Amino acid sequence: MIRKLIWVILLLNFSCGEEAPELTFEEVRSYFPTEVGFYSTYEVEKITYNFNNADTTNYYLKEEIVDSIISSTGQLTYILEQATRIDSADLWKVDSMYTVRFQNRGLMVVENNITYQKLAFPVIEGTEWDGNAFNSQSAQTYYYQPIDGDSPSAFTDETSIKVIIEDIPRSFFSQDEKFEVYTKGVGLVEKNYITLNFCTDCNGEEGFVNSGSILKQRLISYGQK
Repeated sequence: MIRKLIWVILLLNFSCGEEAPELTFEEVRSYFPTEVGFYSTYEVEKITYNFNNADTTNYYLKEEIVDSIISSTGQLTYILEQATRIDSADLWKVDSMYTVRFQNRGLMVVENNITYQKLAFPVIEGTEWDGNAFNSQSAQTYYYQPIDGDSPSAFTDETSIKVIIEDIPRSFFSQDEKFEVYTKGVGLVEKNYITLNFCTDCNGEEGFVNSGSILKQRLISYGQK
């Protein structure tokens, strides 16, 4: 209750005609640490549906800041390496890489040559922005919401914030709900993506998952090499 009151006060102060406060680089990157060698390890469960047949994959994912580069315009970009393994005793296998940068009071993540604005600064409940403003896809409203203790992650605290990406509850036809949780000084601690299409008439049965997927990603450790 106290944390919700603090968020409301911050939002009112920010929205009553005041200019956005100046932020230091350390404040901006506090929700996404970018020191080279910083790593995060996650448990991941992915369920893929095909006409009500569910294929479940469980694995570990490790993300690490491996380098940074400066463009000719002075833009600092960080390179993240993703590695996976099935068992905790296995060796990590590099899977992919992506980049992040801080620009226009936001965190830009470039995945498969598509730029998404994952965060907007300062981090204040109720703040909205277009996560697709820097790509050619249709506008997509992201917004902040307090987690209210509903996150199963052990890495959430009073600084944690939920980013709502999609908020379309289950209906007769589909469900599209996506959110991510970030904690100050830690970064991404949780990802939960649900995208499902339901069969409306499958041999007389209704409600079967015709297609789609569920992705659950939980932080289990992080640190600095």
